Amino acid sequence: MSTVTASDIRTHVIEPTCGEHFTAMELDAIEEAVLNAAPLSTWRLAGTNYTSSALSVDEFWSVVEKATA
Repeated sequence: MSTVTASDIRTHVIEPTCGEHFTAMELDAIEEAVLNAAPLSTWRLAGTNYTSSALSVDEFWSVVEKATA
């Protein structure tokens, strides 16, 4: 099993879901907020999806909204 990195979360979670809607600075803020809410140790690659035991989909979007408000 490989270790999940911040780059993995940015590349495979944040950019595909948010990349077209936010600036690079906003994506940086989202990444920081997501990793504060769900530290790297909580992330796993399950098949082709990255999931966190600390952050649900709804919570992810709440973090995104707060980070870009």
